[in-house]
Amino acid sequence: MIVITTHAVFLDGRDIYGPPHAISVYLNKHKQSHIFIKHSLYLNYPYSLVEHYENGRLKNQTSIRIKSSIYLLRLLEEQYISFQTIRKIGGSQLLIIATNPVNHLCAMALKWFHIAKKSIYFSADFAISRFENPLMNRAYHWIDTLAQNNAQSVWSISKRIVAYRKRHGLAKKKNILVPNAPFFHDIKRAPHDMIRRHDLVVVSALEPGVAFEMLIQVVGELKKVIPDIRLILIGSGSKEKALKKSVIDQGLGKHIIFKG
Repeated sequence: MIVITTHAVFLDGRDIYGPPHAISVYLNKHKQSHIFIKHSLYLNYPYSLVEHYENGRLKNQTSIRIKSSIYLLRLLEEQYISFQTIRKIGGSQLLIIATNPVNHLCAMALKWFHIAKKSIYFSADFAISRFENPLMNRAYHWIDTLAQNNAQSVWSISKRIVAYRKRHGLAKKKNILVPNAPFFHDIKRAPHDMIRRHDLVVVSALEPGVAFEMLIQVVGELKKVIPDIRLILIGSGSKEKALKKSVIDQGLGKHIIFKG
């Protein structure tokens, strides 16, 4: 059995597609039964979702209410849900694909108790400056290193993350690039002459981990030589309001579009 654990963004009670969802889609395409555990990335959605897939189809799903509204306590409660869910189906062939550091802590505990056999650490949202709070950021990197060293394999979505892990001692055979990309041939694509060649698209939470201010400045420079350039931002977050103000102040409203 395979179990995927992640934190997802929920909108109107539904989780938004991300890199871990691509793994679930791939497994369903190959009729591989698995369980997908999704915790909410933000405090405004007080549920975790557990989905059970069999032979490529959703068999059942369960919403579990999160009682705590305090960030750290909520993380503990979520990992308890993951632990108990996986414990009930544990076995000698159980593989956990844990997205990002905190979820891999649970995978480590399950392996320590011999409930799970192997784990993959899926580094889908890595950033050097993940948190503005320096103590939280140090804790994040400490757990990240712990997960990296404990997992049987580490999947990273970009070459830069792979290079970072190599510099930090991860063996080549464990350090695997799994690009964050769609199932290209499943997508209905626009005719070649209808493609907007000067559109740039970023899909990301609007949080401090990405240098959005630099992107805005670059678009401001590029529009001088590429008048129809557009930067389309898909996502929301704590920096959204400030970024929108910066775009208006720089007169880039036609060139930078926020999709939410």
